[in-house]
Amino acid sequence: MFRGQSGFSLVEALVAATILLAASGLLFHFAASSERLARAQPDAADVSQRLRVAAGMIARDLLDAGAGDAHGHLGTLASYFPPIVPARTGAESPDPEFAAFPDRISIAYVSDAGWYGRLAADLPDVAADLPMDLATPGCPSAGVCGFSKGSRAAIVDTGGLGAGHDLFSVTLAAAGLAHGSPNPPFSQAYTQASTAIVPIEQRVYYLDHANNRLMVYDGFKTALPLVDNIVHLEFAYFVDPHPASVALPAEPSGNCVYGPGDPPVPLLAPLGASSLVAVPLAQFQDGPYCGIWPQRFDGDLLRIRRVRVTLRAQAGQSQVRGRGADYVNPGSSDGELSSVRDFEVTFDVVPRNMAAAR
Repeated sequence: MFRGQSGFSLVEALVAATILLAASGLLFHFAASSERLARAQPDAADVSQRLRVAAGMIARDLLDAGAGDAHGHLGTLASYFPPIVPARTGAESPDPEFAAFPDRISIAYVSDAGWYGRLAADLPDVAADLPMDLATPGCPSAGVCGFSKGSRAAIVDTGGLGAGHDLFSVTLAAAGLAHGSPNPPFSQAYTQASTAIVPIEQRVYYLDHANNRLMVYDGFKTALPLVDNIVHLEFAYFVDPHPASVALPAEPSGNCVYGPGDPPVPLLAPLGASSLVAVPLAQFQDGPYCGIWPQRFDGDLLRIRRVRVTLRAQAGQSQVRGRGADYVNPGSSDGELSSVRDFEVTFDVVPRNMAAAR
């Protein structure tokens, strides 16, 4: 070393190296944390987006549940059968009559542009094609009174609540409307005098537990995954507690929820409340029973006024799912920044076509 020049002592060099290593360690730590955070953020956004899609679809269909034809000839579907059922209905793998489950729901309604059709003659048997009256006011000229192959429809005995109904898909539209396999035979041979046929939208939502998928079924052949990585689905029901919460029958002879009398006597049980009350699913299984086999139903389904929906979604990648109670399916992430917790939403929907009839 030249005279007048000074260098670092060994101690100073070690101190400097230690500071450099510590700073480098912090930089690497922050870089790794940022990388984990950047990896988790898209998964968090994806969870939120999936819940928005699922909630939006279910809410829209529940709002429309029970809507009748656009011209009001039929009134609401709830005047004849329940538009909301806590079970899977349809041609393939339907649940038994009076079944009720918390993780599935069937919804039926006529779309805003839906029309009203009538029979041109009585049906000779339950499997016969439907001869349509093409002169029915509002009957579209396309197809056979607007119906074509693949159309989903409801046929209703307009004699009153529980007089009979069937949901079916048109398998051929030629001289009339065919409704062969996989549709089951109708519950009755409908008559010209008291029958209406309307196009419907049918949605069956249920959870595919094995694959963590929210499924939607059209009631005929097609069941499709709507949203992946849904790990919990639950529906709860709020009903009008008053026994006269369903519309009175037109005739004093009564129907399945009213005994004969003037006025008719309510058969639904009072539920001891002054406002909407949450009921267990057993309430929809104990009668009074309405309809014609195999389309019978519990009369309490017509008292539904609000539906509570709970959805829970998880991150798709197990690498960003942690461990513990926040995860239905734990993953391998061990850091807070790199983990995306399961996210759950609960919301209520008031079907606008099932308002209290009192």
